[in-house]
Amino acid sequence: MTIRFGLLGAARIGTVHARAVSSNARAELIAVADAMPDAASALAGQYGAQVRTIDAKSPLISTSSGSRPVSALSMRRVLR
Repeated sequence: MTIRFGLLGAARIGTVHARAVSSNARAELIAVADAMPDAASALAGQYGAQVRTIDAKSPLISTSSGSRPVSALSMRRVLR
């Protein structure tokens, strides 16, 4: 079973988390979101993930099925 992850934040620690996820054969980085879209695009491109948007005023991440609340953690399992 592969665990799919979405990453919030594409700065220095985000790259560390992305590397950790991609190094695990049972994990897949599927989405990256950052308040700076260029940073999210660059990191997502390195790992074949999608770029998602976040609303800096509220803890939401947009997905294909609408917006969902997210935790304050840097990494969260994405169910869809």
